[in-house]
Amino acid sequence: MVHTLIGQIFEVRPDQYKDKKTGEVTKAFCVVTIEQTVIDDLGFRRKDTEDVIFEMADFENLSKSIDKYIALPFNYVSFKKNGAESSFMGKTDYLPYTIFDRNPIPQPKKTEPQKP
Repeated sequence: MVHTLIGQIFEVRPDQYKDKKTGEVTKAFCVVTIEQTVIDDLGFRRKDTEDVIFEMADFENLSKSIDKYIALPFNYVSFKKNGAESSFMGKTDYLPYTIFDRNPIPQPKKTEPQKP
């Protein structure tokens, strides 16, 4: 199932994989930190960040988009291995991301927190 991560681009940084034996760069990529601010069920603001790996070809476009918003399609994969359950978020390569100048999701007004 495809989901969409929507958040503000906080940082874009280049990175690379190196072969541990030879020290040779095997792949260059960029890491994009995406921030989200949501209001939870009790009315408190929560901040969440995700680091997402992009191809180096996207570096320039994403670097120009810092502080803008991104809608990023992704797959959420959950599996069991050796009895332990694991899950991860994987960016889809077949659906493009979209950049917005403003948050495309209307933000609810902060309500008074409910007493637990």
